[in-house]
Amino acid sequence: MMPSPPLIYAELLPNIRQISVLAALPTPSDGTTRVSLSGDRAILTLVHNGATASLQLPGAIAPTYNPAQPHPNLAQLSWRIPLAASLLQPRAAPSVTAPWSAGALAGTSSFSCRGCGQVILSPGRVTTWRDLPSENWAEMMEFWHCHKPDVPVGEKGDEEGGDNTTKGYGANTRMMAQKGVGKVDLTYFLLDGEDCSGLETNPSSLTLSCTSCAAHIGISTPAGNQLYKWSLSLTAPLTTATSSPTTQLAPTSPPLPHFLLPQLHAQSSALGVSKFIIRPPPPPADAKSESNADAEVGVYVWLFAPSLTVSFSSISSHPTSSSPALTPRNSSPPPPLPASKLLFRPSPPRDEATAVLDAPNSAVEEVRLPASVVRAFATLLQESNARLPEGARVFAGGWDVGILEVWNGGEGVV
Repeated sequence: MMPSPPLIYAELLPNIRQISVLAALPTPSDGTTRVSLSGDRAILTLVHNGATASLQLPGAIAPTYNPAQPHPNLAQLSWRIPLAASLLQPRAAPSVTAPWSAGALAGTSSFSCRGCGQVILSPGRVTTWRDLPSENWAEMMEFWHCHKPDVPVGEKGDEEGGDNTTKGYGANTRMMAQKGVGKVDLTYFLLDGEDCSGLETNPSSLTLSCTSCAAHIGISTPAGNQLYKWSLSLTAPLTTATSSPTTQLAPTSPPLPHFLLPQLHAQSSALGVSKFIIRPPPPPADAKSESNADAEVGVYVWLFAPSLTVSFSSISSHPTSSSPALTPRNSSPPPPLPASKLLFRPSPPRDEATAVLDAPNSAVEEVRLPASVVRAFATLLQESNARLPEGARVFAGGWDVGILEVWNGGEGVV
């Protein structure tokens, strides 16, 4: 039986000009435990009891640095490695963006159900794509609009501003779907119902489901159809080596965190909060009952560090939608990843969670997502926690630590 390799995790800390490296050993360190750097000083290798683990460092390190060899009888090891002089200036944290922005889509872009491939948006149905503003844009306009339109006396409503939906800037103003125009949010597309196909609407919950596999695709709203990006696959024409068009389609399906993390980051920046209770929406008023499992599903998250660069020495042998497959034993270690660090724990029971959200001066915001999405996100957090060395898995106050990859921003027009 092969000995278990050490588990190593590294995190770039540009503000203090260091790389933090943590390692967990299956048995306490002894005379066989050795650490070394590669010739180009880019890879750290840890050997213990005949097993080897290597990690690609998430930054260039000082040329004179050599890691101290581990002391005996330690199960957890750590190093703080200084960065090279060229990287001594702290970098501004980049914004966390989501795939499939309006600028990356074209009139030939089409989307299908991620579960079965059923066409949801055919090529050419949407000829123009536009990014939607922040969800809080109308409310901010209400607060900061310097020259509000004059409204004749007697035409105002009960409040000073009357019906905000008619102002064009009020807090109740909606962005409405337009035929042939796709409006793009971080997590969904707003489309006219006539542009969509392969969908059926639940008359009670107004959820939109795939007619082929019944997957939850989105929700029907007064503004139009909101289609969740994580339920769709993007299809675009391929070309051969000679650049001649073919009829093949190439689906691309970014994982859930690539859409959900930018939403949390945007809300954190706009509202000045970093803690969120993520749970399903309440059941429809005419619903007879709700699954007990759905009623209490939820996760309480703290967006602790939205933008990091991290490295892992090994990755789960059972790849998920958010993590690549296990790196072969003789190949190079996985490259550094852009990521977010989240602290998480189960959401409080529904009534207690509502009390937390409604408390005066509450610093916790609510995010409503389908129960299946909340469960999937909680599972991804738990899986990421298991990839960390044991000493890095928990945080003070009963929080668990999750590291989820964020999108690196690389996409072309499709």
